[in-house]
Amino acid sequence: MQLRQFERVVNELRELKVEAEKQFKGTLRKEFEKKMQAADEEVLQVRADSLSQHAAFADTVLLLLKQGPKDTKTLYTAVQNIHPHRCDDSVKLVIRGEVWSQVKWHHRVRHAQLFLKRQGRIGRKGSKWYFVR
Repeated sequence: MQLRQFERVVNELRELKVEAEKQFKGTLRKEFEKKMQAADEEVLQVRADSLSQHAAFADTVLLLLKQGPKDTKTLYTAVQNIHPHRCDDSVKLVIRGEVWSQVKWHHRVRHAQLFLKRQGRIGRKGSKWYFVR
């Protein structure tokens, strides 16, 4: 089933690429980029099923920051759109018995951001996070 989904996405992308090479108009290029982003997100969703939550969030943060700088709130929204099954807003963060106002998955996304920053793969300037390598 997953292979058929990938095959369908690849065929759509191939058709869009041929069309883009013929016309190279702004709207067609934007549509191609939109389909590429959707394909990246679909691959990420399927791949995330075999990853830990931390690894899935780290990969997602990298993908999103490759598209351009974003603040943490924007990242939260985008991560939740890609991984709705991993982002349950009803589960509050509990550390050593203390309940925090933040939801647990926000904490995990933030932890993934800090992990990637320590690795030198992302950076932060002001309120925006950006892709380094």
